Amino acid sequence: MEIDLENLSKQELLTLLTKAEKTISKQDKAIVKQEKHTCLKASKLEAKNLLLKEQITKLEQEKQELEYRVKQLQRMKFGQSRERFEDPNQTQLPLDVEQAVLEEQEEVIKQE
Repeated sequence: MEIDLENLSKQELLTLLTKAEKTISKQDKAIVKQEKHTCLKASKLEAKNLLLKEQITKLEQEKQELEYRVKQLQRMKFGQSRERFEDPNQTQLPLDVEQAVLEEQEEVIKQE
């Protein structure tokens, strides 16, 4: 619906202009309200995003720790059971006892 503005009176033009300004004002208010709602929603999403990133970091650290524990347990279960490196300062147990010394010890035990 087009209005021929040239044929309207000054009063009709002012009324038309006032209506247009009111419509624009209502639309501006609606836009501002929508922008506020959008900003609020965006800030909530950003907060949730930060929380989720923190949870991801925590879970990744926990995963790494559990993987490390699993590897340690696998080494304990399936790894070599003897010591690889012997301490040269550790005293040796006399496992090779001469027969004469052994007999003396048995005699001492029998006497007691």
